[in-house]
Amino acid sequence: MCDAIRENKMSVTSGMKTDVADIIAEFTCAIKAAGIVVNQPLRLDGNLHRLPVLGDRHGAKSGAYKLHLDKMPVGYIKNWKTDYEATWRPECVPHLTAVDRQQANREIRARAIRDEQLREDRQRQAATEAQALIANALPATSHPYLALKGVRAHGLFLFDNSDLLLPLQTVDGTIWNCQRISFDAANNQSQKTYMRGALAKATFHPIGLLDTDEPLIIVEGYATGASIHEATRFPVVVACHSGNLLPVTLALREKYPSRLLLIAGDNDHHLPCRQIPLPNIGIVKAEEAAAASNALTIFPDFDSSSEGTDWNDFCQIHGGQTLQRLFEWKVEAAV
Repeated sequence: MCDAIRENKMSVTSGMKTDVADIIAEFTCAIKAAGIVVNQPLRLDGNLHRLPVLGDRHGAKSGAYKLHLDKMPVGYIKNWKTDYEATWRPECVPHLTAVDRQQANREIRARAIRDEQLREDRQRQAATEAQALIANALPATSHPYLALKGVRAHGLFLFDNSDLLLPLQTVDGTIWNCQRISFDAANNQSQKTYMRGALAKATFHPIGLLDTDEPLIIVEGYATGASIHEATRFPVVVACHSGNLLPVTLALREKYPSRLLLIAGDNDHHLPCRQIPLPNIGIVKAEEAAAASNALTIFPDFDSSSEGTDWNDFCQIHGGQTLQRLFEWKVEAAV
């Protein structure tokens, strides 16, 4: 039984008695089924809360949930790593009368309108904060994370002279968000976070000049994008996570209808080999985005014993010239 609520019985709304623990247990199962790791008691205040997902790197929280407990309890589940998103309703709530159901539906619709307005307000506020943050930040020239990955800074800034900031924009050039990369030198680990409440979908970090006729490369992470750009000189956009490849690529395809788009996806070959196998999400999401946008894909190849998953790992193992040749061959074959 979930630790979030320990009461045996409580009233969700006046006139309706139900076992809230059953609702929480059912919601917890739905969260876990979406690949989200429930490693703490759920917070049931109707606000969005973040949790890690299966396959997340240390410190990442690529999942989110919220739950409203009222006459018709309703929840929301999001896994940014897989781009899974769902509205959830329990099966264990007692049958409602037609009048109660109509009233509950009206309340749900009104709440959805309020939530959407609040979400848009938060996104606009976060955009203003992100733009001010970048305007007052110093450009990054070096950083322990960049040294670890063996890449240079391309349009990056420093936060409090310690963490890296990646401005994230939409295709029209408007900055809506920032990815913040902190680095723990003692444990040789990085952590990536975003501005709370900021727009994430279809935002990206550009490397190089985008408005050219050259092939445009779409990647997940910054180090991957920097490695490819430095080896090939092709322009790159960093989507930040696999679940964002589809909206980013679709937005780019709309802006560049006839341009060669090449998705340089991650190869999460370790995930299908887990004790509880998971899909190779890097390949799955890249191919999904490519199919929807008439783009091509290219993936790095690793030995089964290798911990490498992306093109930065490939570059550090095989060198930039090998990476360059592979991309040039792929582009030549396409044209």
